[in-house]
Amino acid sequence: MSGVAWGDVATWVSGVATVGAVVFAGLQVRLVRREQEHERALELRSVTLAWQPTSVETEGNADELGRAKSVYEFVVHNPGRLAITDISVVVTFPCDVERTHYDGSADEPTRTLVLETPVVAGGSSRSWRRGIRLPIRDREDLRQTTATLTFLDLDKQRHESHWGRGAG
Repeated sequence: MSGVAWGDVATWVSGVATVGAVVFAGLQVRLVRREQEHERALELRSVTLAWQPTSVETEGNADELGRAKSVYEFVVHNPGRLAITDISVVVTFPCDVERTHYDGSADEPTRTLVLETPVVAGGSSRSWRRGIRLPIRDREDLRQTTATLTFLDLDKQRHESHWGRGAG
């Protein structure tokens, strides 16, 4: 081993180790980024919409046309860490309903109700309470109510999900 300078071998080994460390670090960064993207996609798919009646009038409270009022709470929940924007909920009822207001007035019969809000912060919810009036005979049909939730993420990408029995 007369022609080998040990300093050159040490430099070569050190260079190879440095390149190996840089490649390993690059792979780790790529893996972490991929995991972050996957986690964010899961957070966006986990944005949910739920609704439930908070009060329901009985037949005894129905008006002369056989209509009774119910109050529903609709809730959009954003479990992610980042905000979502331009949220729109379109609720589709299987029968005509009249939206009732706090002052007792009612809108024309319709099968859709639109709820909107500009932003829901990460880890929070937005709820709406809406009164609806419909004929008592149609109340069981409400089980077939569906809704479409749309929103934008912070990259302005549109997301849409469908909720309820038989929804998309």
